[in-house]
This record gives sequence, structure tokens and C-alpha cells, in this order.
Amino acid sequence: MRVLLVEPRNCWTGLNIALGYLTASLKKAGHEVKVLDLTNHRDWPVERMERAIIESFNPDLIGIALFYISYHGVKEMIARIKSCRTTPILVGGPQMVIEKEEIMRDIPQLDFALMGDGEEALVELCAALEGKTDLGGIDGLIHRSNGRVIRNRDRLINKDVDSYLFPDYGPFGIERISRYTLITSRGCPHHCTYCFRSTPRWRPRSPENIVQELDHAISNYRIDEFVIVDDAFNILPERIIAFCDMLEKSGIKMPWSCSGVRADRMTEELAARMRQAGCYSINIGIETLQPDLYDALNRGMTIDDLKRSIDLIKKYNFNTVAYFMIGLPGDTPEKTWDTYRKAKTLGIDYQSYSILLPFPDTRMHDIVYSMEGVRKLADYRTISTIWTFDPVFSRMKTAFDTPEYPAESKIEMYNKIRTLEGDPRPPYHKSIFLFALHAFWWVVKYETSSRIPATLFRLTRSFVSRLARAGGKSVSLTNNTYKESFLQEMQKLVETGNNGAGCAE
Repeated sequence: MRVLLVEPRNCWTGLNIALGYLTASLKKAGHEVKVLDLTNHRDWPVERMERAIIESFNPDLIGIALFYISYHGVKEMIARIKSCRTTPILVGGPQMVIEKEEIMRDIPQLDFALMGDGEEALVELCAALEGKTDLGGIDGLIHRSNGRVIRNRDRLINKDVDSYLFPDYGPFGIERISRYTLITSRGCPHHCTYCFRSTPRWRPRSPENIVQELDHAISNYRIDEFVIVDDAFNILPERIIAFCDMLEKSGIKMPWSCSGVRADRMTEELAARMRQAGCYSINIGIETLQPDLYDALNRGMTIDDLKRSIDLIKKYNFNTVAYFMIGLPGDTPEKTWDTYRKAKTLGIDYQSYSILLPFPDTRMHDIVYSMEGVRKLADYRTISTIWTFDPVFSRMKTAFDTPEYPAESKIEMYNKIRTLEGDPRPPYHKSIFLFALHAFWWVVKYETSSRIPATLFRLTRSFVSRLARAGGKSVSLTNNTYKESFLQEMQKLVETGNNGAGCAE
């Protein structure tokens, strides 16, 4: 079968690891795969590329990655394709934990949805579409039968994540990935009130398997460094120590960084070994330093744990990035500002703030929308929590506000702190001059006169660094080099394709 996998335009940049895993599984099963990556190629006209790829490749199945901020765009994409083609369409991704079978009712043209790991389920679906098996036997599949939406039984969690093939980025057109993204475990056993991604089982990969993937990535994508993006990286500190040992024994010497670090699981031995093995930066979730707000997060640790962990991380000279939330239940502008000032005293190198987005089926959603005076402003599917170089996804919004923290105050606080951290995030403009002018105005607006030169220096250094890493072509795409033949093929499709999502003239 010919399978087209689509990463829709959204607020993220960077390769979709899940599509890389699916590509590897499909190719091993003998299927032909193409990837339409609209989020990393923002100059590609969406509808024109849909049409051109579908008409030229003529897929037997179209799989679309679902992320909340791209939900409505995906819905429109499915409607466009189905207006003139009968090709089966599938969606999947972590958000299906929220959507479940309701997505089939909301998008009547959608044929299939997958819940859980898709590597095996997608191959099984292809077999069913070829008439070899029955749809009812595919665990984790949501489909239609005689006008009814059918949700098959949940798929059993595959405990042996080492059994999955390494991500294959060939159909993405990739020649080189300078900063390779790596997942060393799946799931998270904790139940933070704001997160919809927790699972009953945390599934770690073995250190041997992780190092094998790195060796594969060095050979195939000529990587310079790697970043680990687990939801829960250091649940077992001894596993990470073993990984560091094996990394050194393998002879792989390159810088790396990680996120998903639990403060209460950071030990001195772990910090020392990670630093020795090449880790230079650690991202850690703090969320707030206000005790009355922190307790409602159900994170299973304390603010003292966080402070102890930060001290330990700084002792071993890691670059430290900390994540915070604006607008937690009970938050006010004064409390957000107090957290910012307290975090400064901890020696954190960079504070990254986002505005709280309560997801359905989370305890945080119930807490927020039961508060007195809360005002719902937007559906969660329309909110971007990640700023990116895009006119749409660089305009911050909030899903709700309260009398104590109005929407405009939350957005203003976000803009102010981002600017003070040397990373102003004004609405993006394709004219670099106008964008830079707007960013300069924000620095003048939010900084004191004595700090303006230092902030401008940090901003300029960051911009020049991005531009240099992108070969002077882009300030947003810094990690991927594409094959010239692939770019030529895509450019030809851009020039020849018309709007219409694959409809024949």
C-alpha cells in the first residue's frame, strides 16, 4: 500500500518523532511511505501541497497527526480531501486520550482514529484495508460500521519498547539532523492535575537500545548533538547512570541535553555522571514557587525538592531551563511576578513561561471551570501554548480568565517576562525588519534603561546564532538539512499544484 503521513501546520517546529516511528514500521511491512511535513516548511501553501502530493502519490491511506492546536485545521483538511476523494483517512496522536470516539462524530468524513501506540496498529489497519484481516480485530482502533461509531477494545500497552524500530526520517527528505531528538521512555506514572498524558505504566528503553539508536543516527543523519525529550526521564536514576556509562564505553562523545527531569529523583551521583557523559543543559518543570498554588498540582514533590534539585544542577554547572505556568487557580499578577523574582535568586539560567491551558478529562479542567467568577474565553483546540515564527501561532491567547487575573493581564505578564529573559515574543511578521523593530519596542517597553543594552545583546546573539545554524536561510528551522533533490521535487509541486486537495480538474 501507499501511505501518506501528514504533519499539519501548527505551532511546533521540529520533526514529528511519532511519524518517524510509524514510517519505520510501515516500510518494514512492505508499504511505500511519503511524508508531507507542513509544520517545518511554512512557505509551502497548505492546500496546494495537499493537492499536489495526493495527486502525484495517489495514496491508499492518509494518516494525519493530531495535535490540539491543529484540530480545526485538520478538520478542514479532511473535509477538503473527502469532497473529491474516497481515500481512507486516519488520525492519531496523544490527544486521542481526550478526543476518543467523539472525534468521529465531530468529523463525519473521518474514517479511522487510533488510540495508543500506533506502530503495530497502523500496520494491522493496512492489512485490513487490503482485505487480509478484519477491522474489529484491531485493538485501539475507532471506526465506523453501518452508520455507527465503533470503538474497539483498548490496545494492551507494549512493555517492550526496545522492540520498536528506530525512527526513519528518509521520507521527510532529511539529509542531516544537527540536533537529534530522542525519546528514551514512554509514558509517565505520575498524575499532575494539568496533564492528560499520564499512563498507568512507564516504559523505559534499555541503555543498550538508546545507544544503538544514537549510533544509527550518527551514521544516517550525521548528528552533532542530541536532546532527550521524555515526559519522565529520570524516574529510575540508576537507568540514566547506566546509559551514561554505556555512552562513554561506546565512544560517542557529543553534547546533549534533556527535559522531563523530576526534581525529587535527581541525585548527586546522577548529576555528576550526566555532566561527565556530556550533558550540558537540563530542563525542569517548576510551574510555580507559590506554596498555595503548587499544592493543587499534585506533582508528588515539594517546592523544597525543587530548590534542592536546582542547587544540585547548578553545583555541576549545567545550563538550567525552568518551566513555569501563568494563571494557575488562585494566581494573580502579583504572585506570578513574585515567582519570577524568586526564581532569579535560584540561579536559573532561563525561565520559560506558558499560560495555563486546562485540558478536558483532567482534574485541572474541573478545578478551573468550577471556580467562582471564571470566564471561559476559547476552546482548548484554538489555543497555542508554544510561540513560533508564524503570523498565526505567535499571537498568544488564553482559554479563560478570572476577576483576579484578567486575560489581558496574563498575556501582558507573559510578554513582559519573555522580554526580560532576553526572548521577546511579539507577533511574527515575515518582514525581518518589522519583526525586529517590534521586538526592539518590547525591550524598550518592558526593560529599565540600564538593562536595555544587555537585553539587546542577548537578543541579537540569539538571532545571529539561529541564522548561522540555519545556513542563513531561516531563523526558525535550525536543525534539519534537506536533500537537494527533495527540495527541488517539493518546489516543483509548489509551482504546479493548484488549490483543491487532490481533486481532479
